[in-house]
Amino acid sequence: QGDVAIGEKEIITPKDFHIYPNPTSGSFTISGTFHQPVKQLNFMITDLVGRQIYSRELLNTGNYFNEQININNQPAGLYLVIIIADNQRIVRKLLKSR
Repeated sequence: QGDVAIGEKEIITPKDFHIYPNPTSGSFTISGTFHQPVKQLNFMITDLVGRQIYSRELLNTGNYFNEQININNQPAGLYLVIIIADNQRIVRKLLKSR
């Protein structure tokens, strides 16, 4: 079924990852902590059709990140926030209000 890595530690878990405010009127913050330093961190925001509306890559972020993002130019609706930390992926929903 799924791959199991023995001896590998999770870099980030869902409880270590926060989006606020959610719902948002357009500006919001993504923050989190890692269990070990991260070499490559990617942020992506997509609509529910899969169209990417935001993307950013950070290198050598250490054990903490705090990113402010503005999607004021996007219509109200549901979006997916995707964080990939050294190939480990976490996805959260973000609601943009009017």
